[in-house]
Amino acid sequence: MAAAALVTALVLVRAVLLPFLLAAVLTYLLNPPVTYLAHRGVARPWAILLIYGAFGGLIGGLLVWLVPALLRELDSLAQAIPGFTRALQELTRNLQADYSRIPLPESLRAALDDTLQGLEVRFIGLLNTGIESLVNLLPLLLHVVIAPVLAFYMLCDLERFREGFIRLLPKEYRSQLLALGREINEVVYGYIMGQVTVALVEGTLVGLVMLALGLEFALLVAFFYAVAELIPYFGPIIGAIPAVAAALLVSPAAVVKLLAALLLIQQLEASVLAPYFVGGRLRLHPLVVIFALLVGGRFYGVAGLLLSVPLAALLRVLGRFALRMLDREREGILPTRRPRLTKVRSWRIVNTKIPQPLARPEPGRGRIACQNGVEGNE
Repeated sequence: MAAAALVTALVLVRAVLLPFLLAAVLTYLLNPPVTYLAHRGVARPWAILLIYGAFGGLIGGLLVWLVPALLRELDSLAQAIPGFTRALQELTRNLQADYSRIPLPESLRAALDDTLQGLEVRFIGLLNTGIESLVNLLPLLLHVVIAPVLAFYMLCDLERFREGFIRLLPKEYRSQLLALGREINEVVYGYIMGQVTVALVEGTLVGLVMLALGLEFALLVAFFYAVAELIPYFGPIIGAIPAVAAALLVSPAAVVKLLAALLLIQQLEASVLAPYFVGGRLRLHPLVVIFALLVGGRFYGVAGLLLSVPLAALLRVLGRFALRMLDREREGILPTRRPRLTKVRSWRIVNTKIPQPLARPEPGRGRIACQNGVEGNE
């Protein structure tokens, strides 16, 4: 009953949970540098403000330089779209002419026509979905502005939150659960920071290559390539599509040079960047990674592609922890709960002196002295 009430309450307030979730993510990412400064003697609120200032200055400087350049490239792209459309229409007409000259059975030709029409409809629907998603992101800007404020308070009182959470853990399993938390943090945080670093490096390299080859829209393509690089295995292929399209507008030789450069960048990632920044943190088989990507992309789109692999690594850590606990319980290593004892009222002995027997009267005397000091007659 309580669980149902909690779920109902979360559903009712889900609209206001997003800034808190963003703040929790920001707290998780900024806590290591804040803790580092706090251990060096800087007060935690001042450490948070220093980190905010450093990141704010970096992001602000990048925005001052990037936003005008991105706007210029978007304007150039908007002006070039009619030319792209005419070139695409001409290419389509040439392909249709070549396709019509191929001798095919009527049934096969009809099936191919239906398939091509279906692909065209899906492509148009995909474009509409992308535009609607961009429009729907505008109301989220308020949440993005509120999240750093909430994260400041979370970072200030994080130690208090942690101590309260640790006190809620059962004492007999506290050490095991804390070890599990450290393992999860090592895997997830290391993977996220490693992937972000590799994506930034490769996006920068792709942009420099496009500038060196004299290709247009280098900044837009580099940004898209960096975001796509966050997706394991499929990211480089997805990110290379707009780069190759931009090279096709110049010449086939530019496409060959660009593909050669992309292959060199991928070799650099496989041999240097990925082993150094990411390493074997996930310890997941490639088949498991591909399966997680397919499931995440099928049900949750781009967000599923970005989050499916860390979630798969998290499930792996939890599964290994559960198996270790079962093995230890079978071996009798884990502490077991003591049986609850019922309280028994205990009596306290006040006077421990053992009473002595009454003294017998001496011969010839008629009075005796009792044990309690009261005399009596014989």
